[in-house]
Formats: sequence, C-alpha cells, structure tokens
Amino acid sequence: MFKSVRDALFTSEYVINKSYLGGVNSDGQPVVVEIDESKFGKRKYNKGKRVDGVWVVGGVERTPERKVFLLTVPNRNQNTLKLIIDTFVKDGND
Repeated sequence: MFKSVRDALFTSEYVINKSYLGGVNSDGQPVVVEIDESKFGKRKYNKGKRVDGVWVVGGVERTPERKVFLLTVPNRNQNTLKLIIDTFVKDGND
C-alpha cells in the first residue's frame, strides 16, 4: 500500500461519489482491491495508553490507475465495514 495517506491522495485518483473499485479488467480477470483500516491520533506524552483518534478505512485498486478511497468511520464493526465494501467495491464476478 502507500507509505502515507498523503502519498495516496497525491499520487492516485481519489474516488468519491460512490465510484466503484474492482470488478473485472479488460482481460476478464478480477481486479484486486486491498482494504485496510488505521487509527489516527496522538498519545499524550508518548505514553502507551489508548489513543483517542479517528478510524480511517481505505482501499486501493491493484491496477496501473491505482484508484483509492479513504473514509473516516465512527466505528469499525462488521456492519460498517460491509456497508463500505458494498458501496465502494464491485464484485469480481461481473
């Protein structure tokens, strides 16, 4: 994946308005979409306590275009992640 969120935003096409990633390429092969989640925040005095912050879920298409999406989410439970995947990732069996 990208080394930082900034790299993802500046070197890729940022996908918004329910654009889809994935699906099938021109050769009929499924397009791989990698999805990851991270928590962004800062620990007070660099101590090992839990971090107050925001969860970010993102995905990147493994194609030369390298389309991406990034979203902040209130929680990362199964229903939230399924909704994000259904909204932003096409089925590879089309």
